[in-house]
Parts: sequence; structure tokens; C-alpha cells
Amino acid sequence: MLNTLIVGASAAGLSCAAQLKHLQVPYQIVEKHSNVGYSWRNHYQRLHLHTNKSSSNLPFVKFPGEVPRYPSKNELVEYLKAIWS
Repeated sequence: MLNTLIVGASAAGLSCAAQLKHLQVPYQIVEKHSNVGYSWRNHYQRLHLHTNKSSSNLPFVKFPGEVPRYPSKNELVEYLKAIWS
């Protein structure tokens, strides 16, 4: 039985999904765009997170080691895509 609907497949939605999966709670994610992290793709090219990657990773999934301390928007999008697939 599905009791939880997550609206949006960006960082917050995927974070909620990770926690629910860990707790073995069924959920479904809906996203109006065909790409994960869609909103991040449209920000200016030089955007980087202002928090370091160890504070910005999603539950149970660390950023890859080769990603710099402050990931760029493109590195964040790739990270989200890797989690979703």
C-alpha cells in the first residue's frame, strides 16, 4: 500500500526517498520534468554549492571522491542523476 507521495525529484525529494527506502516505507516520486534535478540545470553556469560536499550529500550516498569540496551545479546534477538511476 502506497501512503507517501514525494513531489519533485531534486535534492529534497531524493533525500526524502532515501530515508523512506531506508525505513522500508513505500513511496512514489513524481516530477513534472523528464530530468532529475531540473531546477539546478537552469542556474547560471558558474554556480557552486556554498556548503561543502560532506554537508550537502544525500542520506546514505556520499559525493564521489573526485568531486571538489564545493561542487558545481553540473557536478550536483550528475550526482543526483547517479542516485536516481
